Amino acid sequence: MNKAVKDIRVITREPLEPSLAVIRRAFGTVAAEMGITEQNAPLYTAFITKERLAESLKRNGVFWGLFDGKKQTGFVLIEQEKDGTWWMKRLAVLPEYRHGGNGKALVDTAIAYARSKSEKKLYIALVNEEKVLKDWYLAMGFKETSVQKFPHLPFSVAFMELEI
Repeated sequence: MNKAVKDIRVITREPLEPSLAVIRRAFGTVAAEMGITEQNAPLYTAFITKERLAESLKRNGVFWGLFDGKKQTGFVLIEQEKDGTWWMKRLAVLPEYRHGGNGKALVDTAIAYARSKSEKKLYIALVNEEKVLKDWYLAMGFKETSVQKFPHLPFSVAFMELEI
């Protein structure tokens, strides 16, 4: 479908189930493609619980949903960590809504929010082996700062930052 949707709304409270469903389905495509399972990576985003998602909201994370009418089709959150850095997390777009500018619209929303807080950088982490996504971020101006292998994960993690 590759449908471009530009209706982005802040999500400030429950219900979180629509966001949870979008995140799980969107990240589920990567999990299936790369052999990531709840057994080999229980904390991978495709297996996120409502409780873990709610924790970000409690820590002053800001959630946005992308909507096609009443149907939620995308999600992103931005959260300030204890060290003061701002991280964009859980960027998710349903497969049938990808490649139409929806992911970039969500990223732009997160960037605008970080700028409104006078931030100079926005940070992300992603599966390093997911080359298409990594290249997409690089094309938007993100710079890779490191790649780390964690013993509890079946993939390496790329850390990136964007000067805003």
